[in-house]
Amino acid sequence: MRLVNHKHTNERYALKVYEKFKLNDQMKKKAVQREIAVLKKLDHPNVIKMHELIETPRQLNLVIEFVNGISLQQYVKNYGCGGSKRINEHQCRSMFK
Repeated sequence: MRLVNHKHTNERYALKVYEKFKLNDQMKKKAVQREIAVLKKLDHPNVIKMHELIETPRQLNLVIEFVNGISLQQYVKNYGCGGSKRINEHQCRSMFK
């Protein structure tokens, strides 16, 4: 993920870059296609929005809403209970409430 600014509005976005040569496995390719399809369909205030898909000969670039902070995956890595990389039920309830 990279932080980018819109040239004219100066709005901040996250840029998620997929290198096409790394998507040689059919499962990886399907996973990225599914992610794009789901992000195009979703419209909910608590879910990030994809603003644009930019495809070049070598890359797929997803321009998505910028959210300050860390990802859920990073949160679990950093703050999982006792280093077990698991979040207890109380933590989960407050996050998904």
